[in-house]
Amino acid sequence: MDFHPETKILIVDDVPTDIKVLASALSLDYRIFIATNGYDAINTAKKEAVDIVLLDVEMLEIDGFEVCKRLHDEKITRNIPVIFTSSRGSAEDIAQGLSLGAFYYLTKPLNIDLLKVIISAAVIRKNVQQHLCGKIHSFSCPCPLLSHIKEGRFSIRTFAEALDLSVFLSLNCPNPEKAAIGLREMLVNAIEHGNLGLTYHKKTLLNQSFQLEEERERLLALPENQSKQVMVWLSKGDREICFRIKDDGIGFDSAPYLNFSSERMLDTHGRGIAIAVNASFDHVQYHGSGNEVECVLRV
Repeated sequence: MDFHPETKILIVDDVPTDIKVLASALSLDYRIFIATNGYDAINTAKKEAVDIVLLDVEMLEIDGFEVCKRLHDEKITRNIPVIFTSSRGSAEDIAQGLSLGAFYYLTKPLNIDLLKVIISAAVIRKNVQQHLCGKIHSFSCPCPLLSHIKEGRFSIRTFAEALDLSVFLSLNCPNPEKAAIGLREMLVNAIEHGNLGLTYHKKTLLNQSFQLEEERERLLALPENQSKQVMVWLSKGDREICFRIKDDGIGFDSAPYLNFSSERMLDTHGRGIAIAVNASFDHVQYHGSGNEVECVLRV
């Protein structure tokens, strides 16, 4: 497992012994900041530009759910992954935390090894989002030229191409950062599960062993996958922008993945399509066997 000492983690808890346990377990691998109430947590997250927030639920003044909501309501902190670390572990509590945008919800007593796995996954997602935003802001194509694009057809094969294309396509949208996140999730899903045939269970095992990136590159290099492409069509109208994405896979049952599922709420992956549906697009519909999807954004 790769650790990054420069990664800043904010521990938010009002129980000294719980703070001590977490800080002791993580201080060798990460830079640790501590807040003992919700207001201090929000201020510290802003001031220190932390990478991850480990957040208790039961605190005086404002509880963890309200802290999570306020963090995600503000532009400067909305992309910080929140991991709940709470003694409250009912299905309702977990669902509420995840519905507020938390990356994960762990219950006390904490499994530190699992926590480190979750932190690693959260850092990766945050870095991807930052990379997307950085590429959007540095894109050199003049905006007037983009306004003349009405239709387009594109083909990609690799994950790097998926990132670049999601950035370019997002520049055609009113909110590029919001659109880019959903587009990348859909394109990665088309390559990963469609063209490469990575199953949900297999990806779970690869995530747990930190071998996902290596396996994806191995599969991309196989002769049988060399010619597989993901096709993307862009269509811009006066009232909506439509993206149609089609992979060369056999398809899948998309219904369980269109919304956040209580059965998978504690998995470290499997939320990409739901994120696209709920946060990026106004309408998402799969067609045929499930290897073609239409994503619509109203303008």
